[in-house]
Amino acid sequence: MDETGQRNAPVMIHRAMLGSLERMFALFAEHTAGKWPMWVSPRQVLVVPVTNTQTLNTYAHDIAQRLKRAGLYSHADISHETLSKKIQKHHTMQYNYICVVGENEMAADSVSVRERGTYKGYEQPFTEFLDRALKEAQLPSTTIN
Repeated sequence: MDETGQRNAPVMIHRAMLGSLERMFALFAEHTAGKWPMWVSPRQVLVVPVTNTQTLNTYAHDIAQRLKRAGLYSHADISHETLSKKIQKHHTMQYNYICVVGENEMAADSVSVRERGTYKGYEQPFTEFLDRALKEAQLPSTTIN
């Protein structure tokens, strides 16, 4: 009601410059249940050393830096927690890949890869893993006819 006692329809001024974009991301997040595809994931690769030694920590950090230089989001967890605690903690963070590195992987310049949603890992030369991860991180191509 206004000051004269008459009923007036309320008017709301609303502006959402990015409203449709926000809705699209909300729908996408709901559709993927937080398990973002590699090309849009903020947590693509985690590198974890088997033990907390200086040489393995350096190797894990080096692998993470090589992935970053190639254009991937990567992180090395060189904390003092056990390997199983690190994997368990980061598993809930939905990393696309967790790469475990040990003495054997360091000697062969490889990584033991564990994909999201799987519990078994496999060893792969670093260059092969990098090529595969970069392909997955590319935007999907769409053609409109």
